[in-house]
Amino acid sequence: MNESLLKLNIISQAKYFLDNMDEFYPFGAVVDNLETVKPISFYNGDEFPSSKLIIEYLEKIIIDGIQNSEYLSGAIGIDILIKLEGEEKNAIEIREYSAQGKSISRVEYFKKEEQYFFHI
Repeated sequence: MNESLLKLNIISQAKYFLDNMDEFYPFGAVVDNLETVKPISFYNGDEFPSSKLIIEYLEKIIIDGIQNSEYLSGAIGIDILIKLEGEEKNAIEIREYSAQGKSISRVEYFKKEEQYFFHI
């Protein structure tokens, strides 16, 4: 599966969370050996776990799964603020993992008339 398709899956999930809840915790998705995209998440019983803890857990699941040949690739979506032209903007950071390594991209998003849009 093309990693850009995994990236689009992460953006699609983020849009769903934003449109329905106006926010999201870090979340992930993996591509298994049958090239099926599967969501992954974290829950430890804490109502408000730290984003750092969630990211560390998701990253471990993805990296271990790639090393054990369970997954072909994986990605994590993280809600962030970026500074553009001196102004803070909402964005999603997408961390993509594969056997070839890790890449990070950021995609700005905005809300207009109760819907979220991404600058892809």
